Amino acid sequence: MITKKIKDKLILEDNEITIDMMDDSAQELVFIKEKIIKKEILKWLILVILALLAPIVMLIIDIEVDMIASWFQRSGSIMVVLALLSDISATTIDRLIIARDHSFLYCNMYIEQEYKYTLNFIKYLSYFIVTIGTLIWGYGDLLYSKLIGS
Repeated sequence: MITKKIKDKLILEDNEITIDMMDDSAQELVFIKEKIIKKEILKWLILVILALLAPIVMLIIDIEVDMIASWFQRSGSIMVVLALLSDISATTIDRLIIARDHSFLYCNMYIEQEYKYTLNFIKYLSYFIVTIGTLIWGYGDLLYSKLIGS
């Protein structure tokens, strides 16, 4: 029979923290932090969706035909601003996930372990959208005329 102490030691050797390893107050802190993290991820997701929709909306709305390319180009600036706001949101998520103190060590290690891949995805997608938005902002009129209109 494996005691809790031995089980905890085995789990730590595998570098995996489980919620069962924490006392009730630490578990409660984990649930509170996860709720805040999920709320921030939702904010980030809304900003990303709005950023991705900006160029699409500019192509769909009824504008004079000769100005569509110009409006598509301008939508790149909106995309960049929204993507930068999503990057700020990603920084907030980063601060919630990455442990900056040593209080409730298992709690912080558990949160970091559970969300580290999500955090990397959020950061890289935000950077990617900023890059795409910048390209649309700078070359959107040329992209539009080459790809869509002639």
